[in-house]
Amino acid sequence: MYAEQYNPDQIAFEKANNLQNVFVVYQGYFVNPKTSKLDSNIFKKYIDSLIIDKNAVGFAVLDWEGEPFSILKGVKSVSDSKYNSTINDYLEALNYAKFLRPKMKWSFYNFIPNQYPDTTGSQRIFVEKMMPLLKNLDFLTTSLYLFDIRTDETESKILRYLNSNISRSLQLAHELNVPFYPFVWHRYRDTKNVNSKISLSDFRFYVNQILTFTNNNRSVNGIIWWNSASYIYRMRNSNPNYEEEYRNIQDPKKYQKDMFISYLNVIKDLPKLDNK
Repeated sequence: MYAEQYNPDQIAFEKANNLQNVFVVYQGYFVNPKTSKLDSNIFKKYIDSLIIDKNAVGFAVLDWEGEPFSILKGVKSVSDSKYNSTINDYLEALNYAKFLRPKMKWSFYNFIPNQYPDTTGSQRIFVEKMMPLLKNLDFLTTSLYLFDIRTDETESKILRYLNSNISRSLQLAHELNVPFYPFVWHRYRDTKNVNSKISLSDFRFYVNQILTFTNNNRSVNGIIWWNSASYIYRMRNSNPNYEEEYRNIQDPKKYQKDMFISYLNVIKDLPKLDNK
């Protein structure tokens, strides 16, 4: 599955090739920035424009990050009442999403939250605290974006990061009896090369590791590839890497489509993607 809803060329390619799209709803379309609470009016208006069919089926993800997300994953310490209030805010958004499009499968981006470079025993404490929310998700979406460029020195760190987070999410998915579709991206999230493209060969290594990893005879159900090329293009003036990438591009739409197809072909050539 892949996530892109603002690029007409890619949407047309998706339909022509029977690809499955995941709808991603960013927090600006359902969270009031002043109150950090659900804004049901904005949410309904956006969903009605994004997923027109009220009986639509498929997958959708709410992307709510910032301070509330830091609270839930234990990065920001707060009182129990504040924590429970945050859980309830997420549940309210999730339940409203299910009310608006009841036949869709709904989740939040990066749930359960990833640990970098690997997981620790203490993380289970936060998972237990999040359980009132987690048990209402229709699938898990732990983000497995890469932070390190693959080198001889970093490869073991990358594998430890991927394998430990996949193992943890697979175990929880088993406990909750839901599928696990981790997020992947063809760009890095490290600080030096932020959002620069991953080489095709390294992308193959990265995604193949996710698709072939097993733990207690369990494996991922598929992947969600975040491929919002239109977003990258809109943000090019705010990121030096984006700006440099598009500096000499005469036809951005063709460039984006060619890039999409090249990475898609890598994914299609890997195992375990039948009907994913």
